[in-house]
Amino acid sequence: MKLITRMLMPIGLGLLLGACASSDVSHQVSTSVAPYSDYALFTPVADIPDTTAIHTLDERQRTEFLSYFHDPQRADLSRHRRVADFITSFGEVFTFYDDTLTATNTFAQQRGNCLSLAILTTALAELVDVEVQFQQVESIPVYSLEGATALKQQHVRSFIYTPTTRANVGSLILRPAGVTIDYFPSGDEVFVGNISRNQYLAMFYRNLAAEALVEQENERSFALLQQSLLLAPEHPDGLNMMGVLHRRVGDSLRAEKIYLHAIAGNPDNVSLLKNYQLLLAAQARKQEAEQLGRQLLALEDPSPVNWLAAGNAAFDQGDYRQARALYKRASSLAPYMHDGYFGQARSSYMLGEIDQAERMLSRAREYATDDQRQRLYERKLSALTSH
Repeated sequence: MKLITRMLMPIGLGLLLGACASSDVSHQVSTSVAPYSDYALFTPVADIPDTTAIHTLDERQRTEFLSYFHDPQRADLSRHRRVADFITSFGEVFTFYDDTLTATNTFAQQRGNCLSLAILTTALAELVDVEVQFQQVESIPVYSLEGATALKQQHVRSFIYTPTTRANVGSLILRPAGVTIDYFPSGDEVFVGNISRNQYLAMFYRNLAAEALVEQENERSFALLQQSLLLAPEHPDGLNMMGVLHRRVGDSLRAEKIYLHAIAGNPDNVSLLKNYQLLLAAQARKQEAEQLGRQLLALEDPSPVNWLAAGNAAFDQGDYRQARALYKRASSLAPYMHDGYFGQARSSYMLGEIDQAERMLSRAREYATDDQRQRLYERKLSALTSH
C-alpha cells in the first residue's frame, strides 16, 4: 500500500456545487424545519473524545515530526511539501485499515481509513501553520455489510497548502499551490466539493457511531450521534442512524418521528425511505409500506451503494420482488459491480425464476473482482444448473 501525494499548481476556481460541498448542498433542508431533539433516554457515556482530542499527538510524535520538519536539508521546501513528505515517508508500512482512528492512534499504528489519514494530516499541519481543506470525492463505491447493518464508506481526502495572500485576477480567485494527500487514487475520482471543518468532524463521530451500532453498543452509539448532530444538526446520515438506533431499542414511536423529520428535509434519500419502510412493515402497516416502496423505486439516487443496501434490507424482510427491483437499479448505475447481479440472482431464485437466477449469477461471476468470489459464484452456479 502506498500513500499518494500529488502536487497541484495554482488554478482559477469557480463556484463548486456537489454532494458534500461546503455550502451543505449534500443535505439541503427546509429552513422551516427545526432541528430534531426528542430522543429516548440513554445512559450517559463518558469516554467520547472531544474535538480537541481527535487531533492531539503525544510528545514523542510531535518531537519526531518537528525534527523531520525543521531538518536544514528540507529548508528549501515549502511547509506543506514537508508535511506531505513526512506522511509519505511511512511508505509501505502505512496501510489501509477500515476503522476510524484519532491522530495519535493513526500515527502510532501507521494505519487507518481515509478519514484517519485526513485527521493525521490535519494534526501535523496545525503544528506548522499549514492550511487544510477537506474534500469529498466520488469513485467506485465501497461498502461493507456487518450483520444486518450496511456501512457505506464515503471517501475524503486532504488538500494542504502554505497560507499565502490570495490574489484576485479579474473574476478569478487564485488558489495557492498545494498537495493532495490520498490513498492510491485510481484517476477515476470525481471531485464533489469541499466540506467544512464541522462536517468533517461530524463524519468522524458518525463513523464511530456506526462501529458502535455494529457492536451493539447502543449507549455509546447514541452519545456519538449526539455529538455528530451538534456539528451537523440536519445531516441525513446522522438522523438515519438515530432512527435505526431508536427502532433497535424498541422506541418505534420516536424512530418514526425521526424518520419523518429527516425525510421532510431529504425526500429523495434512499436510505431514509427504506429504513422507514422497514419500520412500517414491522408494524404491519402494509398499505403505507407499499406506497413508500413505490415512492422509493421512483427516486433517482445516483449511488449504487444505496440501492444495494436497500435491496439487502428488502431481501432480509422476504420482499424478494422489491429486492430484485432495487438490485437492478444498483446494476444499472454500476454495471461493473458483481453485487447487484448476485442480488438479482438470489432474489430470482427465491421467486422460483431459475433461468433468470442462472443468467444473473453468470453475470456476477463475470464481474467478480477476486478469485475467491469467482469460485464462490462458480460453485453456486454449478449447484443451480445441476438441479
